[in-house]
Amino acid sequence: MPLAAGLSAQVANWYDAAAAAGLDDPRFAAELYNWMRFTRTDPGWQRDGLATDCLALSGFEAWGASLALKPAVVKWLARASLTPLLVSEAAKVKSAARLVLLHHAQDEPAFDAGRAWYRFWLALTLAGWVGVPMSALGDSPAHQAALLAAAPLPPGRRLLNVMRLGPADVAARSARLPAAELLLT
Repeated sequence: MPLAAGLSAQVANWYDAAAAAGLDDPRFAAELYNWMRFTRTDPGWQRDGLATDCLALSGFEAWGASLALKPAVVKWLARASLTPLLVSEAAKVKSAARLVLLHHAQDEPAFDAGRAWYRFWLALTLAGWVGVPMSALGDSPAHQAALLAAAPLPPGRRLLNVMRLGPADVAARSARLPAAELLLT
């Protein structure tokens, strides 16, 4: 379900606030740092995680993130109410070609809903689009409530995720674990 264009600035604000609130949780901050791949010399760069090229970070931004996102630094920034400085994506959200709410039936199993979302995402990619999840909006009950008050879902539906969409210029290739490591035999 596409969001009205006039909502993009408000959604950008809600997303930044929700992402900053997530970083205020030390467990989340530590897990994020563990999954980040700040340099190509990281052993997991081609294997898994969040590589900075896939996040469209410049070399300088990646270097800064490698310092600023250390859990001890994030903890200090959270105490000083400065985590919003680390996560702002407002410009990217406002410039997205489209913002969409992905939703599913309230009684649909989570596995089926997730599978449908990934198929939607793959279809977008095949059509030449890039989709960036904005999961913090769904993870934060207060921000999700504000979003759904502004853009109500049809009756019987539940929010699955929010994505910003844009045409694919040159998207970095995400690292993936080998299939043999994912399959249980």
